[in-house]
Amino acid sequence: MELARGAVCLPRGRVPHRARRRAFGHEPGILEEELPGAPAEVSSHGIPRLPGLRERSILKTMRRLFTALALVASLGFAVSGSAAQEDARLDELFERLKTTGDPVEGRGLTSEIWSIWLRSDGESVDRLMRKGIVAMAERDFETALILFNAIVEEAPDFAEGWNKRATVHYLMGNYPASVSDVERTLALEPRHFGALSGLGLINMALGRDEVALKAFEAALEVNPHLSGPKANIEDIKRRLEGEAL
Repeated sequence: MELARGAVCLPRGRVPHRARRRAFGHEPGILEEELPGAPAEVSSHGIPRLPGLRERSILKTMRRLFTALALVASLGFAVSGSAAQEDARLDELFERLKTTGDPVEGRGLTSEIWSIWLRSDGESVDRLMRKGIVAMAERDFETALILFNAIVEEAPDFAEGWNKRATVHYLMGNYPASVSDVERTLALEPRHFGALSGLGLINMALGRDEVALKAFEAALEVNPHLSGPKANIEDIKRRLEGEAL
């Protein structure tokens, strides 16, 4: 669902400073969503503009993600004939992700998983994905939304298409649509730690700390090497303890 210009967004809650340093869906090693905290300014295109530090963090991770995707394409890695989240390599990668105690290996495994998730079984969808990531990096959220709309229409079983559209809705402050797309992502790939982390961030923005806490804990259960959910859990627990005093 494309966000109509001038659509009303839900009110945003307070977001801890540390949470605002992270991006939606991937770690600072690749996207792990960041929450809009204070009200965003509105650009000349009618799109909410995120504050500078937070926006630069998101766009930086988007550029890194696009570079990784371009590298995967240039290497010509084999692509499964089914949706990316059904790739046979993922089970082993997730098992290693849970058992390794080496943070460097953990980051490498995380990147491998993202590389698989980002590749569909169709060149046209992959091309739309690359263009959509570039559009997000350039803050052209309307174009990115059109591109990701096309992906979910052409490949509704491709989990990362829904996750990327959730990211765009999130960046535009349209939380209900973002949550809906996160749910579609998780229905296709329950292990999607980026979507789980994003769900936590959205709930933090809406002031639903207990719900956010469960989402972050679920993300860490799948991928214990994510620094964003760890930091956000600490912030939420400190805040809840402070409110209990």
